[in-house]
Amino acid sequence: MIDIIDELRVDKQISIALAGAGGKTSLMEYFESSLNGRLLFTTSTKLADDQAGVYDRHVQLYSWLPNAADLAEDWHSLLVTDHMNHEEARLIGLNPEQLLSLKELCESDKIPLIIEADGARKKLLKAPEAWEPVIPTFCDVVIYTCALTALDQQIDESLVFRSTIFAALTGSKIGDRITSEILVDYLKHPQGGLKNIPDKALKILFLNQADLVADNYSKSMKIAEKISGIYDHCFTGSLLPGQEKMERLF
Repeated sequence: MIDIIDELRVDKQISIALAGAGGKTSLMEYFESSLNGRLLFTTSTKLADDQAGVYDRHVQLYSWLPNAADLAEDWHSLLVTDHMNHEEARLIGLNPEQLLSLKELCESDKIPLIIEADGARKKLLKAPEAWEPVIPTFCDVVIYTCALTALDQQIDESLVFRSTIFAALTGSKIGDRITSEILVDYLKHPQGGLKNIPDKALKILFLNQADLVADNYSKSMKIAEKISGIYDHCFTGSLLPGQEKMERLF
């Protein structure tokens, strides 16, 4: 995945949106530690306030548009958000006008813009409400994450954010066991894993937490075989700190 991103940004600045559940925050931290050059991170939803400490610098816009001065100084990773909601301890994401302005600022220096575009309340899987995921139409790459540890567990709200929607999209019901087939049905659904992905965007699926699942390789391969041709690339692996590993399935 790192190689794909590096190849894409040789010619231009790229914008990457992260959606889904079970790995978005860890994937942002993985990019911060693994990608070279300057990297700009933001969100179109909300971030927990403690995530700001991962990055070299944090700029809060307080409803203003970003400008070149915000990107000044020497840094490897910069997080840009709007204001802090102190009651929720959450950093508020940027609105569409702010996101577009930030993307334009990144273009001249070919700085990758990495956008967390979905909220999952730290669940393993999620289904989108009507307004989700909040993926800007200008994004070149969308990476959809899900956690393999959800397999063989029951569909309920403790595991799946918006579990009722997830069940409806997959023709299942609350309490059913999550099989590879159910997960594939969700990932292929235009109102599920594919929702709001721009037509031009490269679609990447990341099956996270493979190290925590028995027989994980065969399960990953089974899922990959059924979504090949729908997603452009599929990876499986783990994002445990210090033990990060990714394997490309196609």
